[in-house]
Amino acid sequence: MFSYSFDFHPFQNPNGSALAFVDLIIDSTLKVKGFKIMKNQSSGELWVAPPQEKSNKMDDDGKPIYFPRVSWVDPKADDADRRTKAQEELYTEMINAWESSNTSQARRGAAQQHATRNNQGKLWKRNAN
Repeated sequence: MFSYSFDFHPFQNPNGSALAFVDLIIDSTLKVKGFKIMKNQSSGELWVAPPQEKSNKMDDDGKPIYFPRVSWVDPKADDADRRTKAQEELYTEMINAWESSNTSQARRGAAQQHATRNNQGKLWKRNAN
């Protein structure tokens, strides 16, 4: 199997469902841009959206239609399990790497926050999501 790594590009809107763009780097030679780490607003569950492209077509509700830019190869009956496992492994690793990266950033932010005080000598408060 291939080795892969991820580059994360967080969104500045922490209240949205899209948390970050992700570049998938395969064997340190091929970069696939446009994956997104998404958050279900009701459950808080994270999931991965593959890269997609906005078309100039609209659906019946007047919303733009998006087409996938990458897709998993249609499996033969005997390859279905292998494809599903590969997809699940990749997306799970992507989410785990994001959570690990996000935790490290949160720790740095918390340390910086504790070092910053307002005029009354109180710590600044941040909303934790």
